[in-house]
Order: sequence, then structure tokens, then C-alpha cells
Amino acid sequence: SVPPFVNRFAALHAASVTWTNGKTVVILGEQGTGKSSTSLRLVRYHDGFLLSDENALIHRRSRLVEPFPRSVHEGVLIDDAVQKRCVDAVTATGGRIGSPSLLTHIVVLSRAVGLTNPEFDIIDQETAFCSLVRHSLNFGCEPDECVVSLLHLARSVPAATIRYTAFAQIETVAQLIRSFVST
Repeated sequence: SVPPFVNRFAALHAASVTWTNGKTVVILGEQGTGKSSTSLRLVRYHDGFLLSDENALIHRRSRLVEPFPRSVHEGVLIDDAVQKRCVDAVTATGGRIGSPSLLTHIVVLSRAVGLTNPEFDIIDQETAFCSLVRHSLNFGCEPDECVVSLLHLARSVPAATIRYTAFAQIETVAQLIRSFVST
């Protein structure tokens, strides 16, 4: 028998959220950049549906994002420090789990020092591809197949970066993403 993930998906260390209007975003970023907290804000306060938190599974050579809702590692502000807590995805989203959806947008989150407000910039295909490769995971896809799939995404899906400083800016980050996917 064939293991369930072999050569089926290009996997990313990312969160993914979809909406009923057909828009779907993958949120890339290093550990601790707010992917989970942002995706939960998009679900709870911006009418989104969670597809995945830590692992976005995209069918190879396509833009189809497969739901993979597991536990969510939500950031919580306690005594001026962000701490992670693990919550079942269904509980964390109030049951707002999405169906397979076509990827329409890519966002790369990063933390920066000293920004009063989050900064949003559209990125080119080369930068998007480098970000996708940097955040790719080995989920059984052959390396050359994974590269082809990520290159397809970088060429066909608009991408942006959002830099922000503080956890308190997560709502603004979510608003910027919602605005980006609404265009």
C-alpha cells in the first residue's frame, strides 16, 4: 500500500484560511511570527474557515489546499508575554473548518523591531518562490516535484509580506490580510 502523503502534496509550514467567496490564503512565517494567532483571528472575527494551522497541504502541481485541521497553537498574552496553548482545531474555531479550496493569495509574516504600524508590501514571483521553498516541509513529495509545484504557486498566486512588531498588532495584520484577499 502507498502511504497517504507520498507524492500527493507540496507541504508548507503555514496556516491556511478560506472564505465562502472562494478566496483562500496561505500564511507563511517562521515559528513565533503569529501564523496561528492571525489565522484564528481571521476565522473568529473575519468570517474565515480554518483549513490548517501548522501544515498547509497543497495538491502537487495545483492550487488546491486540502484541509488538515489538527490542534491549533494559539498565542495568548499573559503578563505582557505571549504564551502558546494547544487547542483542538474544532474547539478553537467554533467548528469553522473549511473544505478543499483553491489558493488565491500567499502572505509571508515576519517580526520587525520598532514598527509603529504593520507594513504591507506586494512581493514579486522570485521572492514568493524563495519564501515558499524556505517554508516547505518533507511530506513525501519528491524534491523535484515539490519545486515544480512551488514554482507553479509563485507564478500563479499573488503574494505579499507583512512585517509587524508586537502581538497587539495581530488584529491589524488580520485586517491587512482580509483586505488583500478581498481585492
